[in-house]
Amino acid sequence: MCPKLVAGMIGETVSIAAKIKNTKLTTAKEELEKWDSILRAFELLGMKVGFLRDRKHLLATFLFESEAEPAIQSYVKSKYELERVESKIPKVEEKLKALKESAKKCANVLDSLRHKVETYENIFKYVVGAPS
Repeated sequence: MCPKLVAGMIGETVSIAAKIKNTKLTTAKEELEKWDSILRAFELLGMKVGFLRDRKHLLATFLFESEAEPAIQSYVKSKYELERVESKIPKVEEKLKALKESAKKCANVLDSLRHKVETYENIFKYVVGAPS
């Protein structure tokens, strides 16, 4: 076998072993399946990686096939929903700030026009109330 291929396989195996060791409750099923397919290919090429595949299978069983799975999945969904909502907060705060500035401008215009309208209203009352 080509020495570069062997070195690459060993490096990838070490990387997958580290990922398996650092697996969290939030690790995606697709990620575990990807690791397994790589390890299966290495096994077909003669590497002894069955112990890693067994460990990955144990993790997958716990994460996705045990009684813990519904709680884990709810946690993951809730975590992503929280991140999604929190990412929107700055945008909403920015829009609120723009709306407050716009409302302030409208209030200033309204105040300046109120004096003119009151003047015209007094003139109108005088005209309407004046005897013909």
